[in-house]
Amino acid sequence: MLFRSGKEFVLKLKKCREPVVILKSGTSVEAKRAIQSHTGAMAGETQVARTTLEDAGVIYVSEIDKFIDVVKLLSHYRLPKKDKVVIVTNAGGPGVIATDFVSQSSGLELSHLSNKEQKNLRKDFPAEAAVKNPVDLLGDATTERYHQTLKKVLKIKKLGAVIVIVTKQSNTDLRTILRVIGMVGKSAEVPVLPVVIGEKDVKNKLPVFMYPSALTDGLSDVAVWQKRKKIIKSGGKNVKIDNVRMEKVGNKLAKGKVLSYSDGCEVVNMYGLNFLEAWRVDKVNAKKLSYPQV
Repeated sequence: MLFRSGKEFVLKLKKCREPVVILKSGTSVEAKRAIQSHTGAMAGETQVARTTLEDAGVIYVSEIDKFIDVVKLLSHYRLPKKDKVVIVTNAGGPGVIATDFVSQSSGLELSHLSNKEQKNLRKDFPAEAAVKNPVDLLGDATTERYHQTLKKVLKIKKLGAVIVIVTKQSNTDLRTILRVIGMVGKSAEVPVLPVVIGEKDVKNKLPVFMYPSALTDGLSDVAVWQKRKKIIKSGGKNVKIDNVRMEKVGNKLAKGKVLSYSDGCEVVNMYGLNFLEAWRVDKVNAKKLSYPQV
């Protein structure tokens, strides 16, 4: 489908109900030079393109690997309805790494399990196993331990997704564990997402992710996309504008004057954007402020 203008393209994107994933190339200076030779008109400023597309409800990616992971996630698994994530693993290291990725993402949040939920998970677990989040089943985790854990985890309140990490160890029956993950995920209301580490050739019908970051990046992008689509559908956030104040600002600009920092903060805050506050201080009242001071 061809579009006569960028505006027409963006309007069409906003009306899409299904997720749209766009792989944008030509972000480096060298790539832009190469593009100029044949389709230079299509290569714009990267940040402008990204902001415009994301505001239209697009999942924007700039790397082919990430593009494939996002498409895999959208094609084979349920969309998460909430942003809370529980991690289940048979190795502590990958569980901690996945925890970092979830915590540092813009669209996900690590679920904090209640004492009751932890107590329920603790039943029939080895004493050394961790039942917080991530849930560490230990290296000797059997298929049955994975199965019982997933059934309990799926009862956790306000759950958005379950990330299941499987590392290949001496007694790990990878095929049956993946079969259980697929079976449990098929009837679950939230996506149950497998990450298999240390095994390249996974002969299973269930699509898996090779690294925690590959999954968490894609899952975060999907979660952010869902929030943006809700904003677009609702027509955006209701903004209350102080017309009197805005008129004064407009008059000031019309006279060629420059807005002060405080004026600018006030304007952007009226449009629902957060901005750091600032005060003019002198030697007297500076002592009353806490540190650090910038």
